[in-house]
Amino acid sequence: MAALRSVDLQEGAELHRCLRGDAPELFPHDEDVDRLRRQTVTLAELLHEHTPDWRPPKVNRTARVQTHCHQHAIMGFRPDLAVLAAAPGVNADVLDSGCCGLAGNFGFEQGHYEVSEACAERCCCPPYAPPPRPT
Repeated sequence: MAALRSVDLQEGAELHRCLRGDAPELFPHDEDVDRLRRQTVTLAELLHEHTPDWRPPKVNRTARVQTHCHQHAIMGFRPDLAVLAAAPGVNADVLDSGCCGLAGNFGFEQGHYEVSEACAERCCCPPYAPPPRPT
C-alpha cells in the first residue's frame, strides 16, 4: 500500500490501470486495494453511471475517437461510447485503432520511435491525412 500512496496523481490512465488492474492482481486479498479498485472511475464512468441528472451539451461536431490501450484492456470503453451517444450533435467516429504507440513515454524512448510511428500511421493518422493530389 505504501507504493500506491506515492503514485503521481497526474498520470491519469496509468493510475487507473494500476488501481484497477495491477494492484488487485498483486494484492488479491487486500481490502484497501479492493476498495480503491471499486472507487476508481473514469470521467465517462462518473458521468454515465454515477451522475444520473447530468446531460451533455449540444456541440454539433464529429469526434474522432481513439481508445487508450490500457483503458481498452482494463476498464473498457462502453461508458465513453454512452456519453458520446448521449451528446446531442456528436457524430463519434471511433477508430478501429488498437495501440496508438504513444502511451506514456513509449514513443519517446530510444528504439521505440519507429514502432510508435508505425502504429500511428496504421490507424490514427490516416483520417487526418490530406486527400491525394490530382494527377
